[in-house]
Amino acid sequence: MAKQSGQKLKLLVLSRILTEETDEDHPLTATQLAEKLAEEGIPAERKSIYSDLDALTEAGYDIVNTKRGYFLASDRFESAEVMTLADAVLASRFLTDKKSRILIDKLGGLLNRYQRTHLRSSLRAGSRKKGENESVLYSLDAIRRAKSEGKWVAFRYFEWAPSFSGQGKFVRHHRHGGEEYLVAVKGILWVEDNAYLVGYDNRHQQIRNYRVDRMDRVSVSERPVGIIKELDFDLSDYADKLFGMFSGKEERVTLCFPNSLANAAVDYFGADAFLSPDDRPDRFRITAPVALSPRFYGWVLGFGGQVELLSPESAREELRRQAEEAGKVHQKV
Repeated sequence: MAKQSGQKLKLLVLSRILTEETDEDHPLTATQLAEKLAEEGIPAERKSIYSDLDALTEAGYDIVNTKRGYFLASDRFESAEVMTLADAVLASRFLTDKKSRILIDKLGGLLNRYQRTHLRSSLRAGSRKKGENESVLYSLDAIRRAKSEGKWVAFRYFEWAPSFSGQGKFVRHHRHGGEEYLVAVKGILWVEDNAYLVGYDNRHQQIRNYRVDRMDRVSVSERPVGIIKELDFDLSDYADKLFGMFSGKEERVTLCFPNSLANAAVDYFGADAFLSPDDRPDRFRITAPVALSPRFYGWVLGFGGQVELLSPESAREELRRQAEEAGKVHQKV
């Protein structure tokens, strides 16, 4: 019995050594594996290693035999995949710097020791401003659970406001005096590095959007949602129409772009947007429904006159008005 238990322990330690110590660039011979086991207090003959490796292979381990030795092929994530995930975590604006580092350390646990060293040396702190809400991941989890369980998600919602008592700084200001919001979850939208809860707001009796990083005390209510007809819509279409999460009257607009801005047009309207030729060969037109909001007009103006809003005329007039108002603000004093 003792011998059998020792053999099981031997296989467990051997699998850990292969996971931690080997990859395509760092294979280990049978002799080296036996030496590693000895360092763990488990004596093993070189010849017995071969049968151990066969047993692990039969158990599902992808062990590769090369001229230089054995290594365990990745059965979870490849190093490049983990590095890509770590880069995305570091660049995510809604995550705090502390939470980003914790997640990256956990991702490093998917790698062997050589790859972890490469991960730490390759990552550099970005220059982007990170989030301020440490509980955002738990808020996202509560939102998903509320949807899965068919219950309302409860939370308080805050905005940032300037405060000049002492040293000037931004402070949290809760809407409605900190009263609790109840929302029936439709889903989560990711827009410009921010996560938004989309759902039916019980207070306003309509579909609303809330920045997840501005939610706190997020919990799953015990109240079941039931049937809410307002939740019967396509979330992707809804996101496209809102055009950046800012509400406004929906209109079908036509814009004219230079060919050089095709990438920008695809980013916002998608590659399957309805195109039509313009009179000029170096330009094209797109017709699509959008929410006529300050965000939309600001996006058009941001191209410095390269994009023309052709119709409807009411939207053209509003675009001119907003451009004039911006000009007045920046006139010389």
